[in-house]
Amino acid sequence: MNQTISLHEHWSVSRKISFRFISIFFLLYMLPFPIDQIPRLGDYVSGWYYDFWSFLNE
Repeated sequence: MNQTISLHEHWSVSRKISFRFISIFFLLYMLPFPIDQIPRLGDYVSGWYYDFWSFLNE
């Protein structure tokens, strides 16, 4: 007798949306850190990133 046990858990739509939202939120929250450590590129990207967030907060 052959029985297979599925260890794959199916996620509901709300769980998938929540996971994606939280993942994107933390990515955007932490984003400038690794890039701003690069010498010339970091200043350019950090400036653009902070200008973008300032625009959104106005």
